[in-house]
Amino acid sequence: MTEIFHEQIWNVAESHIGIAWHKLQTMSAPSFFETLPDPKLLEAFKTKLISTESARYINNYYTNLYSLSSDILVLPIVGEMSRYSYWSLGMEEMAKLLDVARADEKYKGAVLKISTPGGTADGCSLLADAVTNFRKSKPVVTSTNRCLSAGYFIASQGDEIVVEDSAMSSIGSISSLFIYENYSRQLQMQGVDVEMIRAQGGENKAKINPYEPLTEETRGYLQAQTNAARKEFVGYVKRGRVGKIKNEDVFSGNVYGAKDAITLGLADRIGDFNSAIKRCQQLAHA
Repeated sequence: MTEIFHEQIWNVAESHIGIAWHKLQTMSAPSFFETLPDPKLLEAFKTKLISTESARYINNYYTNLYSLSSDILVLPIVGEMSRYSYWSLGMEEMAKLLDVARADEKYKGAVLKISTPGGTADGCSLLADAVTNFRKSKPVVTSTNRCLSAGYFIASQGDEIVVEDSAMSSIGSISSLFIYENYSRQLQMQGVDVEMIRAQGGENKAKINPYEPLTEETRGYLQAQTNAARKEFVGYVKRGRVGKIKNEDVFSGNVYGAKDAITLGLADRIGDFNSAIKRCQQLAHA
């Protein structure tokens, strides 16, 4: 899709057109709504949250974009993941799309088309639960060449994971981390003094910031929070891949190639996207 903004041409990657269109409608001037091809979508696009009608449109768009099988929903999970993404699908939005597709009789199953290095812990359980709920009535298969961290959190809740037979395919990174950056020394070298003045009675306000070293108390809090995120991650994987995980070492944060992932129970079979579609159809008619 190409649109002109302020006399500049912006190009939007095909995989992001559907959600980009939705967000353009919700954030643009009212006159822009007149360009909608279907008047029925007018009210659907006027809300910040994806309505049922707009979710159906986006589901239909992605399914038609990636597959000839209109009875199997295709949900792309591409790039870095977060609860609220800007131009790509956020995890809340993806959960909404799955919930709407679950109630849509035309879809007999879903394929998650995943290629991601991971993302934020916030939002993972929400989307994972949406996959689990979908799976209760219809099969969910993941097709992936790169399914790491948050991506695997989500994929593990489906029925099967199909991984591409490529030297660059990667699965895993099951753990969590918190990255803290402290710029206080750099600022001192530049002659910049930063002083935090906190309100009396609110001395713990913003104790995690890039201008002050962490206190041991704050470091302990972050460690506990990171540990809790990993515990939740591992718990979900064990629930979704029950009886399949062969070795507890997979929860150390390691990343595995396609064949090792299958040996360890992190994935189920080698195959491309089309084979994942066919497998989902098989499960749907089993």
